[in-house]
Amino acid sequence: MFLFFLVPKENQFIFFSTLYLSSKTHTLMTEIIVTTQPELKAIIEQILREVINPRPQPTMSDDGLYSAQEAANYLKVPKTTLYQLTHRRELSFSKSGRDLIFFKDDLDIYLKANRKASRKEILHNLNTQQ
Repeated sequence: MFLFFLVPKENQFIFFSTLYLSSKTHTLMTEIIVTTQPELKAIIEQILREVINPRPQPTMSDDGLYSAQEAANYLKVPKTTLYQLTHRRELSFSKSGRDLIFFKDDLDIYLKANRKASRKEILHNLNTQQ
């Protein structure tokens, strides 16, 4: 959450901004800027651009090898669920020392194997089998 305070002073504004991480008011950053109205407008526009269009998250490994956290993100499941899947041997993995390594192809195979057909697909398959 951002808090902004503007204090007009002659032809300038004193701009205070504070970014809070949570409602527990853990301050991450506090900044004081003395600026003119056009500069203030540019600052506010930049902040709005960043809020409306956040930077894309870093992409997964391009080599097709994912860490446990990357694999969990790719499957859109919690990391604990990923570990349960590996424990039950429902998901293939490799080990590098103590770390689990997942191949993107194996994650895709898991996703496709657990895909549920739509009613339309089920009816189509029933009609084509007759």
